[in-house]
Amino acid sequence: MKKILILASNPRKDLNLNREIYFLRSIIESSRYDSQFEVVIGNAVRPEQLQELFREHRPRIVHFSGHGEGAKGLVMEDDVGQPCVVSTQALSNLFKNFAGTIECVLLNACYSEVQANAITEHINYVIGMNQAIQDKAAIDFTRGFYQAMGDGESIEQSHESGCNEIELKNNNPSTARSETATPERKFIALDASEAGFWQEHQIPVLKKKSNLTAFPVQQTVSQNELAEQRYQADVQNDLNLGQASPRKPSLTQQEYRDRQSLLEQVESFWIKGVLEKALHKRKRLKLDLEIRADAVQRFFHSADELPTSHNQSLEWLTSINVFEQMGTGRTLLILGEPGSGKTIELLNLAKRLIERTKNDLSRPIPVVFNLSSWTSKRQSIADWLVEELQDHYRTKKSLGKKLVKQEELLLLLDGLDNVREKYRNDCVRALNQFLEDHSTTEMVVCSRWEEYKKLSERLKLRSAIYIRPITPENIDSYLDVVGSPLAGLKTVLKQDKKLEEFAQSPLILNVMSWAYHGYSATEVLNELSSADQRRQRLFDTYIKRMFDRKELRPIYSSKQTERWLTWLAQRMNQTSQEIFLIEKMQPNWLKNRSEITGYKLIIYLVSFLISLPIYFSSGGANLGLNGLVIVALIVGLIFELSTNASPPISPLEKISWSWQRAKSRFVSEFFKGVRYGSILGLILGLIQGGPINALRVGLIGGLIFGLINGLIFGVRSGLVISEIIERTVPNQGIRASLRNSLFFVLIFGLIGGLTGGLTVGLQGLNAGLLSGGIACIQHFILRWMLYQKNRIPWNYEKFLDFASERQLMKKVGGGYMFLHRMLLEHFARMNPN
Repeated sequence: MKKILILASNPRKDLNLNREIYFLRSIIESSRYDSQFEVVIGNAVRPEQLQELFREHRPRIVHFSGHGEGAKGLVMEDDVGQPCVVSTQALSNLFKNFAGTIECVLLNACYSEVQANAITEHINYVIGMNQAIQDKAAIDFTRGFYQAMGDGESIEQSHESGCNEIELKNNNPSTARSETATPERKFIALDASEAGFWQEHQIPVLKKKSNLTAFPVQQTVSQNELAEQRYQADVQNDLNLGQASPRKPSLTQQEYRDRQSLLEQVESFWIKGVLEKALHKRKRLKLDLEIRADAVQRFFHSADELPTSHNQSLEWLTSINVFEQMGTGRTLLILGEPGSGKTIELLNLAKRLIERTKNDLSRPIPVVFNLSSWTSKRQSIADWLVEELQDHYRTKKSLGKKLVKQEELLLLLDGLDNVREKYRNDCVRALNQFLEDHSTTEMVVCSRWEEYKKLSERLKLRSAIYIRPITPENIDSYLDVVGSPLAGLKTVLKQDKKLEEFAQSPLILNVMSWAYHGYSATEVLNELSSADQRRQRLFDTYIKRMFDRKELRPIYSSKQTERWLTWLAQRMNQTSQEIFLIEKMQPNWLKNRSEITGYKLIIYLVSFLISLPIYFSSGGANLGLNGLVIVALIVGLIFELSTNASPPISPLEKISWSWQRAKSRFVSEFFKGVRYGSILGLILGLIQGGPINALRVGLIGGLIFGLINGLIFGVRSGLVISEIIERTVPNQGIRASLRNSLFFVLIFGLIGGLTGGLTVGLQGLNAGLLSGGIACIQHFILRWMLYQKNRIPWNYEKFLDFASERQLMKKVGGGYMFLHRMLLEHFARMNPN
């Protein structure tokens, strides 16, 4: 097999190397003889890595993508990511040491003909650029060159094909370079007099050694054998996964802390919070795997080009250490039936990767996400990842963008089947686009098989595996470990093959072991006699057994618990949530328009009551009932104009200061205050003394009110509000919002009181209350309404802890999850009444 080693270096971040790598890999994998090639990627290459990479991979072809600096050499990165030049002589000596293994070198960088001449003293074929080459033309040459190589053509023929690809794409030589806005692959601008103008397709030049070194000729094999070799090699790489090199050469102290913090958050949340509490971690079952070549679109490959034998289980697959390591650019799809252990295997992979990364934080950071949250905004995967990093881990937005852009994350994406059905194909397209734009990012995706095979789109991943149902032998072994308490279940499963098939899911088998612990064979058979209601009866019995546990104190009745969990499951299912945070409850959890209207009315009444102190302190008592009604109408109008149909609850959890935001918002808040203050002043002036007085009071009142409003709310706008990233206790966001609100009530009230007396001080108190306090009021009113409808308990945290003790839910940080998606779906199908 010929290995192609890609050395990519772009310290200026101005070249589209990801696209070049994507095309190179996809062209090779879609070619006739793709099983004869293996692509290895070295990203952000440093000079001191070159010998190590050459010895590790023993490449036949070396492909350099980046900048050239003429006679001085090629540009790579130093330890801190800054440009450094590797001299022509050093490169020549490097390739001299590996002349027996490297047959061809392609230097896809400007003015690299100098290096090509030097290297060709030792290497059979070297391609360099005799001038500056546009980034687009360099990519076109890569496409044409490797298309020919993949079809079995010689290096000379492949060079001609690459040049012709440029010529075809830029068929107007007089305008091709002037119209192309892509950057050139040179590090400095050389004097135009040093090199005459060449047509773009004449720039790549092939240099050939005078005495060629003999290399072994690849044997010709059949198409089926090629496909077999190709797919087995890919799956073995993606499962045995073993040779990822560290991405970043050295880390600053801040980078080290950021990466360590992110890794700790992933481990705390998913490994300690989910994996170690998982139901079927108690008695680990052996899972068998099989390759599913038909499940992925391997770049430009059609799935039906692969022989059907790949859907058979391969003996070598079960003997390797699955999920040991991930390698650069490798991607994998994990499929299975509901409860087959997909998430557990994904988290076992995460656990191994975390342990590996702890020893070397320069490696890509493994991060777990659930794709269900993508449904809400349906944005690009890159933007979604940045938001998820911010919402669920200790990651600033700027750091999240950097980690995604520089491809320093190893993505473990669960729950493709949890994306709403009508958006699932869109999600697959978004993932494929992300992989095209981030060609060296490693990714694993999990999905239920039934939901996945209904999609019209296919993920463009390198390989896919399917977690097979548990074998009858493994079921027997599992039940034998427990012994006599499950003897009745074992007898029934032996007698009824349909029930045995039903039990071939790790989750179902574990739930059975809890539900029918101590049951006789007759009792088990009575419970599961109806095939249509088998799953429902199983989970009903499991729930009942969890309530019958004598070691736990029954705080809530089973009827109350089922009602509240049913309502919660339906809401989580409706909003595509996997993790429930109490502080994230929103008005859209109300049942209908009348309930939302009632909720808004209560919010309005509270706002009106808050405005009364300001009204009376400014002489409103002298206006009597009419004035009070007018103020109520104005407050209601302002409230209605400033909110939508169901104003979202946005707690003030975490704050920082921004002078730029404060200055920009001061102007808009000033004019808003003038507008509302003038209206209020005109009305009060008319009531007190006629048109002239109304104009005077309106003008003065508008200016004063605008100044106060601009000062207070402009200062408030300078506070950058964000969410607590690490949630360790339930409802932490609302508690933090209340503390911040009380702090700002004191601050704004004091500022207002010192600058404008009692009335302005009360306005400051009002502004402080709006800084986080209104979210607490909204949250309290929403929960009170839901409690009155008997949809939730008053002490939600206590109840969810109670459900977790009974293994119906599990507590994860400051949130809660149902024990398994299948249990959530069971509750969601129940009638809460």
